[in-house]
Amino acid sequence: MPVDAVTIDRKDVTAIGGVQSALFELPVNVRKNDAGVPEADMATVMLAEPGKGGTPSPLPAKEALAGKVLVVQPEQLETLINDATALMADVRKNLALAIPNGKDKGRLIKEKIDGYGFDKWQPKLAVAQQEMKRFSLRVDLASDPRKRQIAEDYERLPVAEQVNELAIFKVFGSLTEFPEAEKLYEVWKQLPPALQKHYHESVSGIRHPLETGEEVEMITQTGSVLLELESANALQAAANGFSIDLTKSTLGKGKGSIQNDIPVSHQDRLFIYEAKSFPLRHYGMAEKSLMQGKKYQLAIQDGEAIGAAIEIRGRIKPSLLESLFVKNEIPDVQVVFNMNLPSGKEYRISLKGGKTNLPVDDAAMLSDARDLEVVKGVEQAIAMAKDGKVQLLSSIVSGDFEPSAALQEKMAVDEKKFRDNPKNAKLTFGAWDINNIDTFRLFQQERIAAMHSAAQQAATMEPERMIRGGSVAKVYSPVQEKARG
Repeated sequence: MPVDAVTIDRKDVTAIGGVQSALFELPVNVRKNDAGVPEADMATVMLAEPGKGGTPSPLPAKEALAGKVLVVQPEQLETLINDATALMADVRKNLALAIPNGKDKGRLIKEKIDGYGFDKWQPKLAVAQQEMKRFSLRVDLASDPRKRQIAEDYERLPVAEQVNELAIFKVFGSLTEFPEAEKLYEVWKQLPPALQKHYHESVSGIRHPLETGEEVEMITQTGSVLLELESANALQAAANGFSIDLTKSTLGKGKGSIQNDIPVSHQDRLFIYEAKSFPLRHYGMAEKSLMQGKKYQLAIQDGEAIGAAIEIRGRIKPSLLESLFVKNEIPDVQVVFNMNLPSGKEYRISLKGGKTNLPVDDAAMLSDARDLEVVKGVEQAIAMAKDGKVQLLSSIVSGDFEPSAALQEKMAVDEKKFRDNPKNAKLTFGAWDINNIDTFRLFQQERIAAMHSAAQQAATMEPERMIRGGSVAKVYSPVQEKARG
């Protein structure tokens, strides 16, 4: 297949402009000679942006490559790689047919192939493929103003690190299209290198919807990873004996082991920290959620952990509140609710304390009157839940609400797609089956608004009363006192 390319003197490489790859060697003009032996010319190659590098011309012959750099674009490089790969595969196939079967067949084929120089071709082809991926990412990052900071940070990395960080920077670049996820990179940058390494696999595993067709899945996956990173960052700034400790990532081995979402120690002992984001499904919907809490409780009782906390952002199943407050099934485990406030801030509040508690409920960070009212309502509901009355708290944290006509219409479209899949014939459609990004966004908007409304209603109720020495006194939290003026 003919390939358009251009050759330039090495001294002119920097004059091309735009994004360029590193220089690398590659077998080109691959062919078989009259004796059927594979041959190739070795060329120094460089990738350049489309439209850069002069007027393309046919791939030059061997004598025209001496002292020159072959400038190509990604699709041209792909053709060069495919040509070499196809020739190698054809040679291997013919050798396999020509050499009789026997115990030495594999060795004889390898000797022939090595004699053709394929052992030198393969590493060069691998370098070319890696360079094409790195180049494509750099072009993508440089093409969008929203990705400017990510592009600049990536360009500052040494080439070897750019290769190692390809997957994760591809994720960061793709998330700039989604407001819900674009802050992941800023949070990532705040982590120390050791924590970045710890979470590298989680972040790199986020798949762009162009690969999966699932925008909502990508957003919810990003939300889960983001919560872990934000909580780890918050813990780094906290005192009270808590610290990030990468040696505290796992407790136990095998199926019964506990994987610590955020590796934490308190006073040099393991503190179990689970952080979960549930914007659509209820946390506690699956029985294993409470079972995990019971595992943490047992670890504390057995002295394997000094404490544990479960942080939840999103929706909590009402029946789980019964287990926490009425049945008191995990008394030594702290449960933290991470909520969006009217001002746009996020606030972490302890629904119930444990044996050792994370430093949350920071009233000093609040100044907006609307935020203060919402937090006051949640605290009021928590006070009632501690007396076994969980209905008010459930109305706030469950995320249950009556959807608007607009949301019902959007969800009906999602449900039709759900029903069109034969695999879902016996399943019930729920909010967790939403697969359209606009439906997801409207659902979150209405869910959060309903939470604020329920909390504001709770804030207007009289605070719980406590009997002290025969007298009745109203008891206010620090946030409630601040709201009262």
